Amino acid sequence: MRVLVCRPVELARRTADSLRALGYDPVIAPVTEIERVPVDLPSGPYDAIALTSSNAIVPPTPTLAVLPLFAVGQSTAAAAVRAGWLAVQPAARDAVELAEMILTVPARIGRLLYLAGEPRKSVLEARLADAGLAMQTLVTYRALKAILPASILDDLPQIALHYSRASAERFIAAAAGRPAALDMWQCCLSADVAEAFVGKPAKRILIAANTTEASLFATLLLCHGQSGAYGAP
Repeated sequence: MRVLVCRPVELARRTADSLRALGYDPVIAPVTEIERVPVDLPSGPYDAIALTSSNAIVPPTPTLAVLPLFAVGQSTAAAAVRAGWLAVQPAARDAVELAEMILTVPARIGRLLYLAGEPRKSVLEARLADAGLAMQTLVTYRALKAILPASILDDLPQIALHYSRASAERFIAAAAGRPAALDMWQCCLSADVAEAFVGKPAKRILIAANTTEASLFATLLLCHGQSGAYGAP
């Protein structure tokens, strides 16, 4: 089964390796290009760190590494651990839940360092600002639009994996004028990602049970089971 992986190349390659191990034939669709922003991590003082994307992760300084780190998505939390952050907390499902976790931890957080990208949604920053929490945002990457090769658009698989709303929106824009792109199964990591298809003539949309790659991969089995030959259910 061929599966379109809509992710930046670095992340898509890891996903592709996992899909091959499961017997799938991945096709990488780099709808987003990640541009790293050189940064010097500030010394603080801070009480905690926040992440809403694995793309924002940078190696920590010894002082920051031991601070509680709050992240959206288990894959982002796991990537932070691999990068050397030592106090990664259980992952939130989305930015709204992340904000509530930060605001309700027993040890009051007074000042937060948010490692983020551009462009980004303001959900986390707005919620924490409303609650009076002091936060510094440090941009560590920029997400740029990439151009999908014609070779991919001319021979689309029948299933696509979408990991972020922004990348799903870029996929839709890149495939404009190609009805087959919206006839595909659109397997989305979250309800927020799936909202990219609202108002579009896409009927085959599946949402992962939770924000893990394993859960997203499970939607592939649902596609297969519901449609047999990957047609309409």
